[in-house]
Amino acid sequence: MSEIEVVISDSLLSVTSMFGHVAITVDWVAYTRAHSGYFTYHHADYMLRQRKIRSSIGYFLYVTYEEKQKIKKELERRMRENKPYSFMNNDCVTNVIEVLKVAGIEASDVRGFGATSPVALARRLTFSGRFIRKMSYPKHLDSPE
Repeated sequence: MSEIEVVISDSLLSVTSMFGHVAITVDWVAYTRAHSGYFTYHHADYMLRQRKIRSSIGYFLYVTYEEKQKIKKELERRMRENKPYSFMNNDCVTNVIEVLKVAGIEASDVRGFGATSPVALARRLTFSGRFIRKMSYPKHLDSPE
């Protein structure tokens, strides 16, 4: 059994993260989409960065080896293309939803409202039929705001 992790983080008091943030980890590499572009981090480094500023929850999903390879290939393609950021169709949430869809995992908001929030994505992942477990990554209380 293979698994991936979708990390959903709390919101921040900033325009760029007012609804939260989403990243996806495949084979210990965290892929994340920000306003300035795509970034990769070792999963442990990414979580240390996030935990300095906010809490997160990791949603672990079952994938086959072939599905995992499709996800990695799609993430790498998106990084190379580096299309301009758009809140409606090229942000952290939409990228994860679209990448999961490439592997046959439906995670979009079925209510058809257009943009999907990180909270709505979390709910969809839990009921995706692929959900294994979730892990809490609380904010370090001794970190500055």
